[in-house]
Amino acid sequence: ERRRVPLPTYPFERQRYWVETAKWSGRDGDGRRGRAAAARSADVSDWFYLPSWQATMPPAPVKSEELRADAHTWLVFADAKGWGAKLVERLEREGQRVSMVSAGNEYVAREGGAFQIDARRPEDYERLAAELNAEGLMPERIVHLWSVAEEEAEPGYEYFERCLERGFYSLIRVAQALARQKVRQEIRLVTVTSGLHDLGGEGAAAPERATILGPCKVIAQEHPHVACRSIDFALGEAGEEERESFAERLLAEVTSDARDAVVAYRGHRRFAPSFEQVPVASDAPEVRRLREGGVYLITGGLGRVGLLLARYLARECRAKLVLTARTPLPPRDEWDERAALDEEFGRKVGALRAIEEEGGEVFVASADVADEQQMRALVDEIDERFGRLDGVLHAAAAPASLSAAPVLALDSETAARVFRPKVGGLYVLEKVLRGRELDFCLAFSSNAAVLGGLGFAAYAAANLFVDAFAASRGGAASPPRWMSANWDGWAVEEDELAQADARRTANVMSPRESVEAFRRVVTRANTSRVIVSPTDLFERARNWLGVESGTDAARGQQSESAHERPNLQSEFAAPTSEIEQTVADVWQSLLGIKALGIHDNFFELGGHSLLATQVVSRLRETFDVDVPLRAFFERPTIAELASLVEELLLEEIEALPEEEAERLVNHERPARAAKG
Repeated sequence: ERRRVPLPTYPFERQRYWVETAKWSGRDGDGRRGRAAAARSADVSDWFYLPSWQATMPPAPVKSEELRADAHTWLVFADAKGWGAKLVERLEREGQRVSMVSAGNEYVAREGGAFQIDARRPEDYERLAAELNAEGLMPERIVHLWSVAEEEAEPGYEYFERCLERGFYSLIRVAQALARQKVRQEIRLVTVTSGLHDLGGEGAAAPERATILGPCKVIAQEHPHVACRSIDFALGEAGEEERESFAERLLAEVTSDARDAVVAYRGHRRFAPSFEQVPVASDAPEVRRLREGGVYLITGGLGRVGLLLARYLARECRAKLVLTARTPLPPRDEWDERAALDEEFGRKVGALRAIEEEGGEVFVASADVADEQQMRALVDEIDERFGRLDGVLHAAAAPASLSAAPVLALDSETAARVFRPKVGGLYVLEKVLRGRELDFCLAFSSNAAVLGGLGFAAYAAANLFVDAFAASRGGAASPPRWMSANWDGWAVEEDELAQADARRTANVMSPRESVEAFRRVVTRANTSRVIVSPTDLFERARNWLGVESGTDAARGQQSESAHERPNLQSEFAAPTSEIEQTVADVWQSLLGIKALGIHDNFFELGGHSLLATQVVSRLRETFDVDVPLRAFFERPTIAELASLVEELLLEEIEALPEEEAERLVNHERPARAAKG
């Protein structure tokens, strides 16, 4: 078969760029499996990975003299059971400057650097950060323990929301409050949890807690001066000796240069997550089957992915398909008239007719997957109409336009829109399907749960819940009924691949590849979770999660040998101001190109969203102004970015008292602004 070959977004120029021979193999010094390049595999069999855990070496205990010689400012969000208090006690004993925050119903500032805030109120975080800044106590080390020893409760959306307040939302509000103080110092943010992970054998972890890993991944990607890590312990009721041991291990982790973004302790053993590539051949033995004439419920069934899968199931096994949508369809005799006025509606109608032409039977139901009453009524109607239900595909999700929001702009309303269909939908499905013997319940997750992504704090958190939920409900059955699969982008139409640039296309599956990968997951994967990645997942994790390993990794590294500027459509124009030169220097260090023109487009030079975030971070540090990431994509040239920085500086100067403004104009900017 013919295959489309993506080409670079720049012209061939007869310049030679040597590809370095791989200098390592197996697992590198960071405990991650090494690969030479993140190349796309042409064989779908190579796209499948399983999550795993690898035993790692714990960092050496911290000596008192070392800690006293390296004093820092600490902020500890202490839990109610005393684990955090023990850490604070040790830090104060070693001469560290420590502020401790406990959770309560109102804001209280006590003597000795102790605070109480209401975790539900963003303004309490703002007030705390402002007071710490005013007192010269802005933290360099933050240890967040509010998800330690979380009380057990009946699983459900209410418990999920309680976990969000102490975990997910709390981390988001910490990051927002610190950013609004415009302090760009390097920060280590460590979240401490209890029983977050089930490493195998010690009991299923509560999936409600998994959402805290969303901001852990994304905060560091959007704010490279913040290095985020997650450390999980198996904690219960313990005596003084156990608390001392906990404080020692945690202190060793926070003060060490360990690069593991996620760590789990079980007893004295330390583990870090990894992946195992598991080939799933096209002709591998089936563990499930798609039934001829089977009845399948697809939530979000009128979405692009849902319709593609419905058509495949119609073609593969003449399935009876129940597709849910929150907005009801008009009567069939009105379809053509409506389609002539609404292109998107016309696309859906065309897909529904194609499903029927392939031999499928379609029933479109108006139902909110997160509404238990509506879904119970739908399941009863399925029984009445078809007599049974064989499988469920949970593909409901918030529209893409509502799923992305940078950490600084993320609020509870936006996050709730992301959580409701994925999380609320799973809770409801579990209830209404309880007691039924189905072949499978496949929940569609995203590789944002694995890699994070700019603007994806809430989206990653929702998918982390999906994965943890499926794992906790998978049970010991073989094959497990509940399962999840992490995916990249799906190109529903063949021409979508042609419209995408080469860099994005690498991990986007064609329609043919999508349904083939889906078939193998459903019929041949004997596990509760599968990660699907067309390119090397190990290398992708290094590229995306390396930013969590510390500020140096987050900032990227300048190429050892910078390349000449490629021939672009824009003519070369040298920087004409100090600001333009500074912006050009930042681009050069990250892109590895010797000389750049002020009208060169960042993305035409090979830049991408992760590098764009690092550029914005450096500009913020250098000029001490808040350059929004959104503006970078609107002004992707050096001249346009420099103009924006100048506008922001002028706005800042106009808002200052006259004496301070005069000092800034005379290039006497505060010392903190010159750190970049």
